[in-house]
Amino acid sequence: MTDEAGRRFTAKRALRGVATPFVGYFDRRFQELHDHLDEQVVAALRERFDQMIGELRTTRSDVATDADTIVELAFTLERFADMFTFRMEELAAALRSGPHLADPAVVELPFAYAVAGKLEAGCSVLVLGGGDSAAIGLAALGLQVTALGHRPTDSAHPDVARVDTPVDQWGGADRTLDAIFALSEPPEIAHPTRELVDQFAKWLRPGGFAALAIGLEPPADVEQRVAALLTAWHVERQERFARGPGGLWRRCQPGDRPAIALVEAVARP
Repeated sequence: MTDEAGRRFTAKRALRGVATPFVGYFDRRFQELHDHLDEQVVAALRERFDQMIGELRTTRSDVATDADTIVELAFTLERFADMFTFRMEELAAALRSGPHLADPAVVELPFAYAVAGKLEAGCSVLVLGGGDSAAIGLAALGLQVTALGHRPTDSAHPDVARVDTPVDQWGGADRTLDAIFALSEPPEIAHPTRELVDQFAKWLRPGGFAALAIGLEPPADVEQRVAALLTAWHVERQERFARGPGGLWRRCQPGDRPAIALVEAVARP
């Protein structure tokens, strides 16, 4: 080794000896910095992880609560569906066998509406019995209706004037009537007397007509019953109905015992 090379080697060893403590110092500092950064990253990740775990627990709790709610709603809806089905079955049974099917209005109202078809809109008519269905139905056909013996109700119609007065106490309309519809309710209308039917004739204009429901229970001779009531009337049309099985109404057939006669009649001059 030359002297020059020896001097350089000696200088390097001297510098290395001097630099070694500094390198060791900075190496430790870099390691501490690295460890510190690692700890911050780990802490941040741990904090984020803990937050995510908390959110997952909250979500799981909410889902469990919602699931319970859904189960309760499903159970409630199922019970409601069962109750609704049961109620509909009850109503269907009532419709098949209910007392309203034995109500004379089942046959009286179609007859009354058919007779009313002869009248022009605006004609004045008197309705006795038949409930709201008769009065409102005739008003719907364009007639001006006085409903005698009907109390005011919520089911009002602008062309229906309700008069809460018994027929035998009523003084008559302000003007003569074009038609009178006397159906089978109340009882005094179901079994009209000769005097009441004659009073109808006084309330009608000349040529006006009456549509009457004449009850035949207890059994009576139809011809005699109708003739006795309508001696001052000309019968234009007559229909007879009997009760079939279950009390349901049907048009009379041979051998049937009539329960009601529906008559359209015009008062004789």
